Amino acid sequence: LLDSAGFAKLADMGFAKKSADARERSYTDLGTELYASPEFVHGRGRTKAADWWSVGVLLHEMITGAPPFTGKDTQELMQRVSDYALGKRQTNERLRLRLIREEFVSEQGGH
Repeated sequence: LLDSAGFAKLADMGFAKKSADARERSYTDLGTELYASPEFVHGRGRTKAADWWSVGVLLHEMITGAPPFTGKDTQELMQRVSDYALGKRQTNERLRLRLIREEFVSEQGGH
């Protein structure tokens, strides 16, 4: 969400569920399929790890301008999430170089 000045604000929209046990699973169907974790897609419920998956999806979207998984419909989207296997991380060289340049310039006091 954005405030009136255009700053991003985090919000849970009243759907947050607090749990003391990080391993506790929830089977409640909340949220958007675009951010659904593989374990939820596989019917194993959600844990706090699924929240981190959703944060990762959001960060990917913020950095690249596009979600990491898409499909022509919900079924295809869920299949792509289901088929995803963690492997070698992809890197974004342009982003990495830009961040290095910005850090170097700020350390040198330049523009």
